[in-house]
Amino acid sequence: MPDDDKSLWRETAQIIAINLFPWVISVLILRGLLALLQIPNAVFIPCLIVWSSFFFFVIGRFIIEVLRVYETTPPGTSERPAKTDPKRYVEIYLPPDRKS
Repeated sequence: MPDDDKSLWRETAQIIAINLFPWVISVLILRGLLALLQIPNAVFIPCLIVWSSFFFFVIGRFIIEVLRVYETTPPGTSERPAKTDPKRYVEIYLPPDRKS
């Protein structure tokens, strides 16, 4: 496996881990809150399903936006690309050594 593929997998794993950590913490808080309020354990699973759906929808949209910006930002810059109509054209960044 080329080194670029390894770094891509490593970055993907880091993104997943970074975004799962808040979910795990929030589930522990949810579990503690239900226990504190003396709500039966049978309620935990439906609450977990609803909370996880909401959480991953919000976090998932954030991840998609971050990845979109990351993919369209040339290496070595921190500029956010201008919002353009993606249907009109797609600009592809080529490193200086690959431009023809």
